[in-house]
Amino acid sequence: MDFTSLVEICIKGLTGFDAETQAADLRLQEILDSNCQLGDAEETFIVEVFSGCVRYHSLLSVTVENFYLDEGKKMLRKDSVLYRIFAYLAMLRLNDLGYENFESFIMKQDTLKMYSFLKYLFDLPKLQSWLKNKWCHIYDQKFVEDSVLPNLLNNMSDMLDLISQLNDKLQNKRGPKNPSVVTEPKPF
Repeated sequence: MDFTSLVEICIKGLTGFDAETQAADLRLQEILDSNCQLGDAEETFIVEVFSGCVRYHSLLSVTVENFYLDEGKKMLRKDSVLYRIFAYLAMLRLNDLGYENFESFIMKQDTLKMYSFLKYLFDLPKLQSWLKNKWCHIYDQKFVEDSVLPNLLNNMSDMLDLISQLNDKLQNKRGPKNPSVVTEPKPF
């Protein structure tokens, strides 16, 4: 199954889920039952993402709400679940997922959405002050400093490159062109 389909399954599972009225394990089982064609790795991914988004709902919601307030005024609110999923992957699972897989997930999404969100999430001054303070209101400062920030800061250079690639894609810039091989005529 491709990356886009996995993210779509996670979005469908999290959309409309209310932890106060529905048990997370029942909702997760519904998701898995309705997608019985999943392999073991794909099923594990969906379980991890769904469970993580439920467990860290407050952290992810604060991040996404502040994105909408700060950078995302022109972004659609219906995409908030998509942003929560990518916030979870970037903030808590990036080292486990690996940069290459994360990049593949990002590149299969809408370029403008991912560019705007990653630009916001990996803004170093904002990350080390404003976002960190918001997160510390919800979770213990030690958890934020030991678990959340290292995932973001340790991958900062790769993420800035990815953001640059997304920006180039938005600007219709092409990568460096390979020089053409010129055929040299030879005498008979």
